[in-house]
Amino acid sequence: MTPSLLMLLPFGVVVAVGFLFVRMASREIPKRQRSRLKEALDALDPSNDPEPAEEQAWLQWPSRWIAVSGAKPVAVRNALDLCGVQWCSLAEGLQLASEDRYFISQHVKDWVVVFGRELPDPGSDPDHLFRFLSDLSHELGTVQYFCADPVVGEHAWIWIEQGRVKRAFAWSGSTVWNQGDLTPAEKSLGVECPGYGEESPEDLRRNAMARYNVDRVHQLASKWGLDPGRLTRSLPKGAQGIVGKRRLQRKSQP
Repeated sequence: MTPSLLMLLPFGVVVAVGFLFVRMASREIPKRQRSRLKEALDALDPSNDPEPAEEQAWLQWPSRWIAVSGAKPVAVRNALDLCGVQWCSLAEGLQLASEDRYFISQHVKDWVVVFGRELPDPGSDPDHLFRFLSDLSHELGTVQYFCADPVVGEHAWIWIEQGRVKRAFAWSGSTVWNQGDLTPAEKSLGVECPGYGEESPEDLRRNAMARYNVDRVHQLASKWGLDPGRLTRSLPKGAQGIVGKRRLQRKSQP
């Protein structure tokens, strides 16, 4: 055997070993891929969801809601002055709330949750939002308002007791309402609450802040009282809420 062929032998051994490893890996990878694909398909299969209708309703939930502590659903209905009321399931109520109705849930841990696209928008008129919540609080006591719109980044959390603002922060491209001291829950979540005119001049920085805050609104709601995401698992099976339209705008109390 010539010296040149002897020099090529080690290289040939390396190539052969590498080929064997590739063959073994090519057989193993499809097995893993098939296993992962099956897991993904099983997760997407509605038949594996114990409550598919209620869970799908989550996707329809409006971006704004109110939580009321210590009041009965009927009292909340009266305070909102709803007309054409009827009883319906959570899934049906959330669908109607995404149109032009208000939906009032049953009690969950002493809280009643109100959903509705017609709830005041913090960015359009903060003064109107304050009057609306203050009126409700005068009648119902503890009222909390939340907004989390991931599309435009608008967000808000407001806590009112007996008509008085305990804490309020609302953002709609800039800070439109900031009142009261940061609560321990806000501090623990690390949300940013710039004062009036203190926003970053950089669009990327403002957008990042808005996304961060929006992603934590439900966690804040849970720390303050109740995350509405618990409704689908906390309400008794077949529980119904109240749905109706608001009759008129009520005069604010001085």
